[in-house]
Amino acid sequence: MVLRLLHAAEGLLDVPLSGLDAVPRDALDLVAQATLIAWDRVVDAAVTHDVEAVLLTGNTFDAAAGSLPADVALRQGCERLAEKQIPLFITPGPLDPIEAWEDIPALPDNVTLFRSAREDAVELTDRGRTICLLQPLGPWSEPDRKTPASSRPFSAGLWWEEADTPPALHPLASLPDIICCRHDAVTTGWLKPDAPLHRQSSPQGMTAAQTGPRGATLIEVDPQRRFTKRLLPLAPVRRERLTARLEAVRHRDDLCDQMLAVIEELPVVPGEQLRLIEWVFTGSPDAFHRLEFHDAAARELTDMMNQITDQPGKLRYIHQPAPLWQGAVDPAHMTDLWREYLDVLGQRPTVDDGELRRLASELRPEAAASGPWERGLQALDPAHVADRARKYGRRWFAGV
Repeated sequence: MVLRLLHAAEGLLDVPLSGLDAVPRDALDLVAQATLIAWDRVVDAAVTHDVEAVLLTGNTFDAAAGSLPADVALRQGCERLAEKQIPLFITPGPLDPIEAWEDIPALPDNVTLFRSAREDAVELTDRGRTICLLQPLGPWSEPDRKTPASSRPFSAGLWWEEADTPPALHPLASLPDIICCRHDAVTTGWLKPDAPLHRQSSPQGMTAAQTGPRGATLIEVDPQRRFTKRLLPLAPVRRERLTARLEAVRHRDDLCDQMLAVIEELPVVPGEQLRLIEWVFTGSPDAFHRLEFHDAAARELTDMMNQITDQPGKLRYIHQPAPLWQGAVDPAHMTDLWREYLDVLGQRPTVDDGELRRLASELRPEAAASGPWERGLQALDPAHVADRARKYGRRWFAGV
């Protein structure tokens, strides 16, 4: 038989999408319920593909938000899976710590919440035969390397982030064939670079950086223990960051035609109901001057795109411009001061994810609400921060 597991993470039930400009009134409900719709589709996908188990590896909800719709949606999804006899295995994350899960009224019996990385593995069986081991593991887990891989069932590990040092290493039942975790889970220093790690991002793009098809991953294992992974697109709102180039256009109508051509090349994703597109306009200073292209002009152009492409009752579109100073820099127009600034940035050592989050936590403003601030930390990426530093530097030099 083929073993099927469905891995989802970062569900963030009832958490609002960020980076949105004005939303048409008749699309407000869709945007507000995007994460809840995505969760319903995770459950639908589990039933449709007849999976043996669903794995949730952190940040299923934001405990600080205290959302009743999130609680209701979670329970209804668990009950639907229970009706189909599909078990659900859960590890907590930074936004949904174990204490928050324990405060929830008892979930159906098909739900297994791993309260620690030290808990024993759970067996999935089929007609009395063990077909899979599901086990939590964390920084302090020690795999049993004495057991040959061929003598045990397929094993999947669910990453459990632990901050405290335990008194001793926790032995695992076996070395997992695949380790499932959140996209931003901190595994550096604990897992080898070649570890069979699958990082899962949110089924709904939450920020402008989370572009393209989003969903959950179907893991299929054959009788020889070979496995494949396939993304199942589930997000109702698809986010894209596209580029429009000013250099070769004669006037703004040409630019509009170029943008329409870029949109037509986007692949159609099943289930998408709204496309939220952020446009980055690039070109030389001469091109911006020739077209009299400034922030107001960019806004006028994206408003025009909204009128042309949006289809009420069908596929919706919301276009918005990125600030013009965020566009790419043409090397031919760099000043010596700008080059020196980039050289200084390039010489600074790169920090890892853990160090970046530690610095961000220390610099948290007193007025910042705890929930939104922690959610922002989950989206931090060293490469993205470095890119933003270059772009903010460009804005500063442009004003000198």
